[in-house]
Amino acid sequence: MAGNLLGATFPLGFVKVTTPGTAVPLSTNVSVNTGSAPGSSIAVPATANEIIVSAPSANTGDVFLTFGAGNSKTTPTNGTGVVLCVPKGTTQRLSCPVGTSPYQLALYGLDALNANDGAYVTAVNI
Repeated sequence: MAGNLLGATFPLGFVKVTTPGTAVPLSTNVSVNTGSAPGSSIAVPATANEIIVSAPSANTGDVFLTFGAGNSKTTPTNGTGVVLCVPKGTTQRLSCPVGTSPYQLALYGLDALNANDGAYVTAVNI
């Protein structure tokens, strides 16, 4: 992931949870070669001041933005590390004032109660 770029949105694509209870890193769709998100040639920044999570109504349950991506102890079933609950068919935001960019994207993940549920994730720097 690149340095902090202001005034841009970075769609990170659909993040799919295959194993409930193990958060999938938000950067799972970001190219390791270019650092860019799906369909883009612009490298995703390492930090953001807003993370947008949109759960499709086709999900069978809620998805969760978690702190501690890839950590099997960070789960919605025990509440550890859950930052946001995103019910199916809704969009939730984790945001902070303009210019601060406190959210290190590599530290956040997506988890779900049901296999194959997921969400569209976007990082924003305003």
